[in-house]
Amino acid sequence: LVLRMSAGALPRTLAGHEQQQLKVEEPRPSAKAFLDATRVAMSDLAPERAAATLEGAKLFALRSLAEGRATSLQSAMALRLFLTSASKPSLHSRCGECFAALYSSAPLTAEME
Repeated sequence: LVLRMSAGALPRTLAGHEQQQLKVEEPRPSAKAFLDATRVAMSDLAPERAAATLEGAKLFALRSLAEGRATSLQSAMALRLFLTSASKPSLHSRCGECFAALYSSAPLTAEME
């Protein structure tokens, strides 16, 4: 009885259907492509305001990566820009509008394009 109880207490490895799937790593955009996309997203801001917002996102990204809370500089910058965009409409609202347009069955207008 003691032998069966001790064998039942041993850690066991369970493998589900997820184990057979191959993990595919998506290609990461280059730093230049990412910065170009962020500049386009902030194109409605004044140039000095856009530069200040971008520098704030860079500083946040460096601090987050140094503290171990971010996986990459680009993801931390995108998070900062998404959550604290100073533009009107903000990056958050623009993303929401894009998702609504993508999932809508109505044809896209020129503004949505």
